[in-house]
Amino acid sequence: MKNKSLIIILIITLILVTISCGEKTTEIESYNFGVILDSLRYSTIQEAIDEAVDGDTIFLTQGIFADAGDKNLNWDGNEKHLTIKLHQEADYAIIECNGKGNGFIFNCTHQNTSDVIDGITIRNCEKCDSENEIGYAGIYCEDVAVTIKNCIIKDCGWCGIYCDNADPIIENCEIFDNKDGIMADNESSPLIKLNIIRENELDGVFVSGDSYPSIINNLIVHNKRGIYCLYGRAWMVNNTIADNEVWGINYINSDSSEVINCIIWDNGKGFQTADINIVVSYSCAQDSFASVNPDTLGNIYDDPLFVFPGTNYHLPSISPCINEGDNDAVYWDVDLDDEQRINNEVVDMGVYEW
Repeated sequence: MKNKSLIIILIITLILVTISCGEKTTEIESYNFGVILDSLRYSTIQEAIDEAVDGDTIFLTQGIFADAGDKNLNWDGNEKHLTIKLHQEADYAIIECNGKGNGFIFNCTHQNTSDVIDGITIRNCEKCDSENEIGYAGIYCEDVAVTIKNCIIKDCGWCGIYCDNADPIIENCEIFDNKDGIMADNESSPLIKLNIIRENELDGVFVSGDSYPSIINNLIVHNKRGIYCLYGRAWMVNNTIADNEVWGINYINSDSSEVINCIIWDNGKGFQTADINIVVSYSCAQDSFASVNPDTLGNIYDDPLFVFPGTNYHLPSISPCINEGDNDAVYWDVDLDDEQRINNEVVDMGVYEW
């Protein structure tokens, strides 16, 4: 009887450990063709970073990078500015953190927008122990302004990208299956544009600590919550925020936020707020209450008629959102499909131009 009880206890313990760590704590091994710097190949990414000089470009060949020297990557931005990107002959390069660290950690290391991470997949940044309850980020940015573009960041136990008093450019990335997609904290002002932010456990974008991100032309869908501004504010233009479980946008103690040319549709609630300092204009909103969406500012409350609701957020020719935006808020050239942003002289609402 004692042996049977012991076996049951062991089985229960194993199940609990499996649930708490999940699939994000893995032991995937490296399999790649090396890291290329000039004409030399290095076995790990950090080794190539250490050998690089200011202005160098480091190329990742196709494969998985999962060794100790392939995570928690960093360099001193006072000494050099680097580009780390996918090799032109590779289809993918994956930084596999195996639940044991960040992908990149820029912790007051003086990177600026000439430091570039381009075309790389970063995944499984989670540590399953009591030392770090919040886990790790795919890319951790503190007091830096690095450029992050064309990347995939997924399966991170804390967030895909974390900003602490940081102003990175986050562009053309796909950020999904993390706890939070992007966090802007402690007076951060990231530029978040042309991204797909989806299926994150909590927020697509979380804003706090007097941060002020610019959130431009993003598709933010199927998260638990779309955008959450808690003691922060945001400038949001031409986003499609749809099918988020609890809300599209929530403001708590946010000051002077603006929502322009956006579609906020089919969320649990469109706006979870009554903050009088929010201005919503030229947007398609599922909620109609004058304190947030005064009709005099060009807002509409009609179904945007997505091509396939829940999966395809393009607009058909009969959508009421076509030619209903404000051109004065648009300063970039293309939509999320890399097509001309303003067609037929007036910009459309949402992330895609018809």
